[in-house]
Amino acid sequence: MKILHLCTYDTGGAANAALRLHEGLKRLGQESVFASRTTAVAAPDRVAVIKPQGDWIARQAPRIEYHLARLLFPMVRPVLTRGLLPGFGLRAMEVVQPDIVNLHWVDHGMISTRDLARLAASGIPLVWTLHDMVPLTGGFGYREVVGLQPAALGPLTCGGTRAAASRALLDRRRQALESAHLTVVAPSHWLAEEARRSPVFEKHRVVHIPYGIDTSVFLPLNREAARNRWNLPQDARVILFGADTFDDTRKGMHHLKAALARMNPPPDGQPLLLVGFGNRADLKPDDFPIPVQGLGRLSSAEDIAMLYSAADVFVCPSREDNLPNTMVESLACGTPVTGFQVGGLMDLVLEGITGSLARCYDEAGLACALEQVLYAAPEKRAEMRYACRHLAEFRLNLGHQATGYEAIYRDMLSKIPA
Repeated sequence: MKILHLCTYDTGGAANAALRLHEGLKRLGQESVFASRTTAVAAPDRVAVIKPQGDWIARQAPRIEYHLARLLFPMVRPVLTRGLLPGFGLRAMEVVQPDIVNLHWVDHGMISTRDLARLAASGIPLVWTLHDMVPLTGGFGYREVVGLQPAALGPLTCGGTRAAASRALLDRRRQALESAHLTVVAPSHWLAEEARRSPVFEKHRVVHIPYGIDTSVFLPLNREAARNRWNLPQDARVILFGADTFDDTRKGMHHLKAALARMNPPPDGQPLLLVGFGNRADLKPDDFPIPVQGLGRLSSAEDIAMLYSAADVFVCPSREDNLPNTMVESLACGTPVTGFQVGGLMDLVLEGITGSLARCYDEAGLACALEQVLYAAPEKRAEMRYACRHLAEFRLNLGHQATGYEAIYRDMLSKIPA
């Protein structure tokens, strides 16, 4: 079968997850093609839907749609992704001629609501892999973005003009997909339940398949060598944190700062060190109660794996999240994870086994979770590292993920009338 993956960008969290699935399917012998707005990779299985020259409107589509949405809905903040302009993603359909289409993160001018209706009318099997809440909402990725309570239950709702704009978009999406041969895949149980409650997807099948990762790349490495690589002190208890930008409230840096201030000193006198990495990782030492070191953006998977191996614990203090790639990567490298009891963290962080979770936004509890991992006896920490790697090898490997998707694809294709 020929599978077409559509994702607006070929970098970023959603793109990384989509590309890993693409790679896993190729290893199963499937003909998989990844299409994005542009691509820096010249390969038969990579397609750019926007031409390098010309295509001015296509290149400017995200900016045009942003300003158009601000004009039409001036009272709505933040600006919602509206799907107002014709998308450009379906150009890849003409090139690839796929048997099945897998949508990933397809906003910013990639797939419009009209495109969804065209896909539904074509009868081609359609899978939508959710990487955040955008497909379930009026264009915002998480409740946190619009000031809603992240842990709130029930369908997404919000007030005022934003509510009207959101409901209008949701209704258009629902109508566009009503007749679609569609299966929704959520990487976390939390997002799967949100999708089942959504008016957009409530009539469609929703399946949970966690992200996969190449466990031959992300694996435990020698800690002493890893710390030498990043010039980290050998005697420190290293806490690792990663995010696209550290001032994203949803990622919880403010909770982490407060938790670090509440931690007791290490019982053996070893110093604590916070290490951060990300696209816009701006760590100001004066803002933190312990020493910090910022490494900026890391592009090499091998370098990232070595950094996880250098850490004693990875902390993911998100207020709301799906299944963070950083958490999956950390577990594969044998590094325990701490954070709050939100989203996909609850799927993989097993208390005292692969890490420790605090109650939502309990900063004192997060401090205790960090201490539980960092200050455990050496034998216990070794057991946790082994458990993290074991879980990744058996639940998060590329083959496990790809096989799950392959079964969905085959089932959907078998139901197409001859």
